[in-house]
Amino acid sequence: MQFYAVQIKEKVEVAPDQVTVVVMENGRSAAKAEVEHNGKPLKLFKFLSEDSKKELLEQGATDGGKMEPKTSE
Repeated sequence: MQFYAVQIKEKVEVAPDQVTVVVMENGRSAAKAEVEHNGKPLKLFKFLSEDSKKELLEQGATDGGKMEPKTSE
């Protein structure tokens, strides 16, 4: 799966087994991945359509369930 990494302003290819599919609070599906690219750790995020979500899960992505809301302490 291809993500766009804002930190390095490049497209990054990530294997489906390194991707976690989550559902956000508003019900929208998204893909998350944390990878290293040229020695630099990257946190990647991408919104998904329902079709893309099903396809990605069939390819071996992890189902992360519902995303927990951030709490400010």
